[in-house]
Amino acid sequence: MEVIFFDIAAIIIVSFEIVAIYLRKMTYGRNSRLFLFLLICVLVSSIMDFVSLYFSNFVSITSSTIIICAVADYLYFIFRNITPLIYLLYIVSVTDTWHILQNRKWLKLIFLLPVCVSMALIFTNPLSHGLFYYDTRFVYHRGPFINILYCISAIYSLYGVIWLHVFRRMLKLEQVFVLASLYPFNIFALIVQYYYPHYLIEMFMTSLSMLLAMLVIQRPEEMINPELLVGNYLGFNKDVKSAFELNKRFKLIFVKIVNYKSLNSFLEYTTTRMLLRTLCDSLKRIKTNGLNIYYLGNGLFSLNTDENDELLIASRVSDIVREKFTVKQYGLSLNCCICVIRCPEDIENVQGLLNFSNYFYTYLPDNGEIVELSMEKGNRTFMLRNDIDAIIKEAIVHRSFMMYYQPIYSIKYKRFVS
Repeated sequence: MEVIFFDIAAIIIVSFEIVAIYLRKMTYGRNSRLFLFLLICVLVSSIMDFVSLYFSNFVSITSSTIIICAVADYLYFIFRNITPLIYLLYIVSVTDTWHILQNRKWLKLIFLLPVCVSMALIFTNPLSHGLFYYDTRFVYHRGPFINILYCISAIYSLYGVIWLHVFRRMLKLEQVFVLASLYPFNIFALIVQYYYPHYLIEMFMTSLSMLLAMLVIQRPEEMINPELLVGNYLGFNKDVKSAFELNKRFKLIFVKIVNYKSLNSFLEYTTTRMLLRTLCDSLKRIKTNGLNIYYLGNGLFSLNTDENDELLIASRVSDIVREKFTVKQYGLSLNCCICVIRCPEDIENVQGLLNFSNYFYTYLPDNGEIVELSMEKGNRTFMLRNDIDAIIKEAIVHRSFMMYYQPIYSIKYKRFVS
């Protein structure tokens, strides 16, 4: 008789993780959504494994019992064999290399082919009985094709290890070890189950690796603004830095509330926070793939995307900021600058991007009109402000840098004051 307590423990652990995700509101962003879907797959697999074991070991055999066990087994195999692919996609997302997968059809093919084979084996099992079957005494037996599923899991494990090795510089060392831990955990579980078939610990070990990933990888405290529940300056800096290092093409929509200081001085702190939360909630309702929102402070937002829909996003943002916001008893209007930046075509490095974010709104319209940075490249004011560091450096190198000092005489104090 199989020991079912490990499945019960797995269900409890994964359920706790899902509840914790919703309590911490970690459902925004590609990483969070993939991790949540991953946990749901693990939870369904654990529940179906438990149901099948419970009805086959502790319930009298009837036609209804046989149907319940068969349905549970099929659902277990479906969700269990989807899990390695979802976990691999989660690794791709965490390493910020989604664009590499999107731009290479052969990568998509080798990612999807193994799971297609496993799904074909599962859906044809009622005819072939190649994965599992029940004999006349209602005893569960594994079929000859079950080893193919183990080989497919091994293939995804190999993909994951290779991906982590190639892009290990995108993560901290402890994050690499935690992401890789799923594979030795599963290997250990399979070895134990091979020699001790009654100890079904596979789902329990998987749930432990998910718990480690949640504690080490899914940590919103570092990269998320706790009040607005969007990315913070540190998260923005990290993400754009890795994007430039990977030669990734990405787009940003900077949204600056030009009258933020006036609003902040007029309203109390809590009201200002409520205004920003209301704006964030409106921005989150923009439905598009791969959109990440960051609040960089002082009324500045950045919406980052890998897709080619930056103008559509900017148009939606323009419609949002033109609306009148009602917070408490106040009706508030925002004066916003919106600028679309395409990297690395418009700006080639992190420092240039950060410098640009500090002043771009000083010479752009603040009526919500969309401005594309590529159209402003011929603007002399932009060129001077954006390239001032490089201009001064080049002047110093060529010994042509000169500084003029004009003293200011104060009649009131009858002396030079500057």
